[in-house]
Amino acid sequence: MYLSRLIILIILDAASLLVLADVVVSWSIHLGARAIRPWDPWVKTLHKATNPMLAPFRALIPPQRTNGLDLSPMLALLFIQLLQSFFSGLAF
Repeated sequence: MYLSRLIILIILDAASLLVLADVVVSWSIHLGARAIRPWDPWVKTLHKATNPMLAPFRALIPPQRTNGLDLSPMLALLFIQLLQSFFSGLAF
């Protein structure tokens, strides 16, 4: 039981890191970083990995309702934190 909880927490940590990396890459592209291009294979892979996590939150609060500000990464990170707290507090 302890091992399964540990694996879930590691997966949640990885999900948090992916969302944070997506935010940094997105901002870097919008700010004009020349080293990061949206058509790079690793950027496309990162977006493919994070879009399924962010899509439900984008549906909840579309960026068009917040003047283009995408709040989905913040909501996803908050949800991941709640899940981590839940699984950390479980007594197996």
